[in-house]
This record gives sequence, structure tokens and C-alpha cells, in this order.
Amino acid sequence: MSEVTYYVALPFVAADDGIAAGEATECFSANAAVMRAQALSRKPSITVALSEDF
Repeated sequence: MSEVTYYVALPFVAADDGIAAGEATECFSANAAVMRAQALSRKPSITVALSEDF
């Protein structure tokens, strides 16, 4: 079985009842996810870059 890794930049935004996850952006590499997270962080949100192996 082959391994698949997904790289995602995920913003978190303020909501009425606390913090909510925004729309995730799938990226082609870990570096691209970090760069996208940096770009998203310039908006009023908290953003993380994630990777997941399946």
C-alpha cells in the first residue's frame, strides 16, 4: 500500500461562540502549506500548516 500525505493550511477565525475553523487550503508540499499559512495569517485569523499521512 502506498503512503499519501496531505498538506493543508487551515485558518481559525473568531466566531460568536469562540473560535471556528475556516476553509482549509490543500497544498502540494509542506513548504507550500507554510507559505499559504503565512499569507493567511496577514488576515485577522490564526492559521496553522498541517500534514497528515494516510
